[in-house]
Amino acid sequence: MNNKEIRNLMNDTMHRTFTNTTLTPSALNNLRKYAAGFPTQNDGGGATLNEDGTPAGLDKYLNDPTVADRRAIERIVQRMHADSIRLNVLLTEWTTTANNEPETNGNDCEACGVHITKPERLRAGLCNACRMSWQRWAQRNKGERHEWLWQRRRATAQQPDDVGTSGTQETPTK
Repeated sequence: MNNKEIRNLMNDTMHRTFTNTTLTPSALNNLRKYAAGFPTQNDGGGATLNEDGTPAGLDKYLNDPTVADRRAIERIVQRMHADSIRLNVLLTEWTTTANNEPETNGNDCEACGVHITKPERLRAGLCNACRMSWQRWAQRNKGERHEWLWQRRRATAQQPDDVGTSGTQETPTK
């Protein structure tokens, strides 16, 4: 089912739900009105009993189709309520996570951990100083990036916090 079909089905369901909501009060009143009443005493002379000792008319009360219809309505409404809660949770979750994603004002350099603001972007996850250091190291050593990254992290951890920072870069807060 594609998105358009889902939206059309949802619109049809909402329309039918609205229609059912307007019909429900009168339908429930009619169910109560036309339901067979429980057998009562007649003429004050006591209840009329069948041969098996049950009140006359009990079969009509127990086999009344309005009772079955009312129970079916109750089950359907309970299922619709539970499904609408689940649908609401899913739609709300995916609506809020897509629209309310926190905006970042930059990222941290993978090598030295310096926070880079938006005007000066990270390239390959590195600040300008670390990127230039990586390019020089790669030309001289012909090694892998993870080797340089390990050495750079160890070197920057041993130096003061302001090493490798320039321009709009900020020192990390720890």
